[in-house]
Amino acid sequence: MASALSQIAAPILGRGKLLGVVCIQSETAARFGAREEAAVNVAARQIGLSLLVLRGSRDLEPMITAEVKPALPTTTGATVQVKHYAVDDSVFADNEYVIKGVAGRILWRLLLTYAEERRVEFTNKEIRLDPYLDLPDIKDNLEARLILLRRRLEERCGLFYIQNTGRGKFRLDVERAFELREIGGAAAQA
Repeated sequence: MASALSQIAAPILGRGKLLGVVCIQSETAARFGAREEAAVNVAARQIGLSLLVLRGSRDLEPMITAEVKPALPTTTGATVQVKHYAVDDSVFADNEYVIKGVAGRILWRLLLTYAEERRVEFTNKEIRLDPYLDLPDIKDNLEARLILLRRRLEERCGLFYIQNTGRGKFRLDVERAFELREIGGAAAQA
């Protein structure tokens, strides 16, 4: 919806994989609250379960019990080198492509913040208003970009994870120590 002033989104998951997104939009500002968010989450979960049943899945247990990662990261193992190429905001972890574009810029900012402040808790609002990210207008679907980023991290990286912690809040979980290197820029370690 081009004139959307409010939106709410929830991932449709099946066996730990993103199957789709339930997204509801409104032309009324601040239209959705906690009740609507809960309803959309329930609908997304039910759709995910239904899709598994329709596909003939016999193992619904992964949808019923979700694994929750620890709030404070435990960094073990060899240090990972994470590179950011500013030309297209692509991010690589140990020379393996992870993501690019706006979602890549968001990931880079989260990792920089973690390296500098050791902070793991973030809000959608702070991401949306961060001048470093230079995001499009508020009408842009930040929630969908975060869902894409979360999925890419799970599929391609396995070193960093994004976990929802509440309405408009999320946490960055870090599995291993990393070194940041911006091509043509400064480096940082975490």
